[in-house]
Amino acid sequence: MQEILHNWQNFYVVTGGAVAALVGLMFIGVSLGSHLVNDEQTQAIRTYVNPTLFHFVAVFVVSCIALIPTHTIMSFAILIGLISAVGLWQVIIVIQRIRDEPNEDKHWMRHGILPLLSYAIGCTVAIGLVSTGSTEWLNGLAAMVITLIVCAVRNMWILILWIARQR
Repeated sequence: MQEILHNWQNFYVVTGGAVAALVGLMFIGVSLGSHLVNDEQTQAIRTYVNPTLFHFVAVFVVSCIALIPTHTIMSFAILIGLISAVGLWQVIIVIQRIRDEPNEDKHWMRHGILPLLSYAIGCTVAIGLVSTGSTEWLNGLAAMVITLIVCAVRNMWILILWIARQR
């Protein structure tokens, strides 16, 4: 597996490092708005902030896993499948929360549809790696990682703008 992932090392080093920096920036941004956190905002935080952090962490973990040199195709696929399955579960919870909200602007694409598709792609990659062993499935994993980063950055940007408007 090390030979298969060798060509992907730069991609995962860059994405993992970028996401780690973005998580740090997210913590700074959220700490600037910590005065806005109250009992009334708890549901909104669970719906919109926690999933953004989850997507960043999922990308970071995938990047770290991809850099482990002792993987077999099976161990790699199992870990990617587990992360993707947990991600699907999280997105389904978020979609249920968004659906139940009275707010008109529900951000379905960035908080529901794209993350759901991304984690579904991750599950498909895991199954494809196990069933065929083809390295072409790694392109799907890269698509998952990039889409999650784009969604999380967009969601974080909206959060920071909201915090700035509240000041």
